[in-house]
Amino acid sequence: MRINAPHVVIDQKINARNVDTSIMPPKHLKPCKQPGCPALVTTGYCDHHAPSPEATRERFKALDDRMDPEIKRFYHGARWTAVSLLHRAKEPLCRSCKKEGRIVCGELTHHNPPLEELLREGKDPYADVYLEASCTPCHMRELNKKRYSRIPHSVTDPVRQPAVVPAV
Repeated sequence: MRINAPHVVIDQKINARNVDTSIMPPKHLKPCKQPGCPALVTTGYCDHHAPSPEATRERFKALDDRMDPEIKRFYHGARWTAVSLLHRAKEPLCRSCKKEGRIVCGELTHHNPPLEELLREGKDPYADVYLEASCTPCHMRELNKKRYSRIPHSVTDPVRQPAVVPAV
């Protein structure tokens, strides 16, 4: 679109939402999320490392199929979706990354202690004290620790202090 005014000609680039993009600065380029890749991208992975949508769908479907039906129903419910979004609005950064000094956007809401434990003990799984924002790599790391460790996944309740075991 060209706007003509006396002695002034302004070129405007209008996008689909009728927003003038000619005054917006371009996004800063960041390294590809794949460790060691030198490619610069605006978000996520470069074309070479980007996972295909089909592969991502298959991976999540495989995880979904292994999930307990009660847990699956919980995570697919409207209430959990709303609580998760609200929690990430309150805590936008990944808690684990923040502890390590990195600023990473929280993409998921993680239960700490695990949901199964909260349900077994009759605690409210929607309470903010049991939720933390997590980026996908940190969340997968936590799930893998829980899934592949030989010792039981033990997380102290954030509300009460851990019990002190007397030395024998």
